[in-house]
Amino acid sequence: DLTVRNTGTLGQTLSSLALSGGFALTSPRLPVTLPAGSTQILTFVFNPGEAGDRTLTLNILGQTAVLTGTG
Repeated sequence: DLTVRNTGTLGQTLSSLALSGGFALTSPRLPVTLPAGSTQILTFVFNPGEAGDRTLTLNILGQTAVLTGTG
């Protein structure tokens, strides 16, 4: 799970994420709107098609997160 915080003074909408390498978002369904000052938990699943290490860097609402997995 990854918690994203809207640190701004206005609501922000997360409409899509570019995912690859076997990572997929399972919850919540997008788009999702985060009111100012709120948080949202994003839940991911990792299901690689091949053996090996995977890394995915995301920039969500101005915050950087790194997902890693080993297949």
